[in-house]
Amino acid sequence: MIARARAPGLVAVNFPARDLARLKTFHRIAQKTSRKLVLSFKHAYLLEQFSALGGGEYPSIDDPQLCFYADRKGWGLAGRDDYPQNIVEQDYYTWERKYLHRDNTINFKDIRENQEQYLFYCNYFQLNELVDVMPKPGSRYVRSVCEPFSDEMLFDERRVRNWLELLGLGEAYQIHASGHANYPELRKMVEDIKPKKLIPIHTEHPELFKLIHDNIEYPSLTQA
Repeated sequence: MIARARAPGLVAVNFPARDLARLKTFHRIAQKTSRKLVLSFKHAYLLEQFSALGGGEYPSIDDPQLCFYADRKGWGLAGRDDYPQNIVEQDYYTWERKYLHRDNTINFKDIRENQEQYLFYCNYFQLNELVDVMPKPGSRYVRSVCEPFSDEMLFDERRVRNWLELLGLGEAYQIHASGHANYPELRKMVEDIKPKKLIPIHTEHPELFKLIHDNIEYPSLTQA
């Protein structure tokens, strides 16, 4: 997908934090491109909980292709070697502290020095971390999240573009595939299934289904 030959620097990625299916996809990409996928402590906790349930579907926190990122928070002591461990820990919630000292936990200095080795999970709230990482020329930002569909999201989109331009990352690569069917797909589905009755749910315009079926029943919640 995005091999080192095409991205000689860092590859920062964004996908829904709790979407483990996309986490698995980027984990496979990391394997195929000989990079390590750098995730957050929240991801570490989530993977650990699934592992405790006995599910082997997702990578474990000890997977050699995974690292976990100690972001700069509180006093910003991540990556500082001139403070005692107990002082650094005060920047983090109690549940996070056990992840701070893992062998596969890294910080901005590690990524800055070896950018071509990482796929770095970096959502919109973590773009400021890239100021410390200082992406090299040729670095890329890959998004696997939905496109903006509201005024607020359009405003956020402009802000993200400004960040990416400031950081020298250029336009983001958009690889999101929506899980919502469009109108032609819905119409084709109705034509193929030929239901006796159609009940629209999870839609902003249930009245439009009258265009593709004669027998529409609206749930009481939709009518309200």
